[in-house]
Formats: sequence, C-alpha cells, structure tokens
Amino acid sequence: IANAGDFDTDPAYTAFRDRMVQQYQFSPIELDNIFINVRLKPNILAIMAKPGESKEWYDYQPQFVTPVTINKGLSFRSIYSEALKRAEATYGVPEEIILGIIGVETGFGGHKGSFLALDALSTLAFRDTRRAEYFKEELAELLIYCRDQKINPLTIKSSYAGAIGYPQFMPSNIVKFSVDFDNSGTTDLIN
Repeated sequence: IANAGDFDTDPAYTAFRDRMVQQYQFSPIELDNIFINVRLKPNILAIMAKPGESKEWYDYQPQFVTPVTINKGLSFRSIYSEALKRAEATYGVPEEIILGIIGVETGFGGHKGSFLALDALSTLAFRDTRRAEYFKEELAELLIYCRDQKINPLTIKSSYAGAIGYPQFMPSNIVKFSVDFDNSGTTDLIN
C-alpha cells in the first residue's frame, strides 16, 4: 500500500484505535490519517534494552558537573530569572531544583529529543515486550493532549522514550503538572 505506516495493519494498533474511538471519541479515519505517517523505530527498542538511566549518580556526575554545563545553567538562569523566582514563590520549588532538573533532562534545552513522539511511543506501545501497556497509555495521552491543544501530533519531538520538552514530561504528566505560566492559553513545554 502506498503511504502505509508501519502499524496500519497491526492488531495492537487496531485495538488501540478502537479504544481511542470508544473512550475518547476520536474518529477512526482521523487516527488512521495520523498513523499512516508513524514509523517503527527499531533503534528505540535497542536503546530501551539497555538504558543509560540505570547508572548510579556518580557515573553521571562527571558528564553534568562541568564548566560548560555550569555556564549554560548560569546563562539559562539569567534569561529566565524572573520566571524562576515567580515559580519558586508560587510553588515553593527552589530555582536550583528547577535548574537541576532542566539541566539534567535537556542540558538547559539543548537536547529536548530528536524522535517524533508518535514514532517513539508507538514503537514502544506496539513492540515493547515489558511495558507496552504503559506506553499505550502515554500514546493515548499524547493524542488527547494534541487534540485538546490543537497541536498536530506529527510535529512533537521527544526523547526515545516519548518524554517531551524542557522538563522531559511524559504525555500523562503534561496535563497533571504543566502550567500555562505566561497566560498564553497553552502549555508549551518545547519553547
């Protein structure tokens, strides 16, 4: 079939699509039109088979605590100082903690992910043998978030595990924890 996606005829996708139609009122055609563009990423399965996150902190520390990352952190802090102070005052989370999370997760925004989130989450939802159900839920949450925010889901980049934006939130955490801190009407984790 011309322009077929890698999951179009997959029974796991069909069952997922049917659930999205029944539970969340998606149109089957709408989903098929999205998933015709979704690709299996075998390299994601290889990465997940031996994730780097299983290391101890002392193995990670030399890669994060360097003059370069410290300078990036100081620059980020300078640019976003008012927002960081406001976040600390509003939520009680010290700016050092926020900076630490953003620094470790994305190098202060330098590495927000290069995979299409739909490819990453679909690969894991329909091919991962250990946590497929978890990734199906995250895939559903991504689609719901994109629909509600009027975002084309084929434009969202993520990590190999489907984590998105500066804080590397999984889609289910976007709704739970993201905040429209600039009152723009959207929660934009990418910019």
